[in-house]
Amino acid sequence: MPKPTATPTSRSTRAGTRRSAAAPKPPRAAKTAAPAAPRRGSGPDLAPAAPDTSLNPALLEGPTREEMIRQRAYDRYLGNGCIDGHDLDNWLAAEAEVGALLAVGDGRARAGAES
Repeated sequence: MPKPTATPTSRSTRAGTRRSAAAPKPPRAAKTAAPAAPRRGSGPDLAPAAPDTSLNPALLEGPTREEMIRQRAYDRYLGNGCIDGHDLDNWLAAEAEVGALLAVGDGRARAGAES
């Protein structure tokens, strides 16, 4: 007896039975959604820390080191007749001057200057 051949309109399923290609698939069971896990860092115990208000506000006032260097470099530029091309030299000299000025305020440069 010859083997039956599959026709293009039917195909095998896992169980080995044949079903027509035009036949609808059986409906799948609806999935129930699991409760969403909380996102990392979103919990109330991981709230950002409050800013430290114990700093003396008087210490935070005034220009920053970079602002002081920028102003001193600009003053050197004006003092040299506004000649272009010396911006790095002016900046490095201003850094050295401001660093020495701030070190004197801290008491670090005083020991080197007294020798």
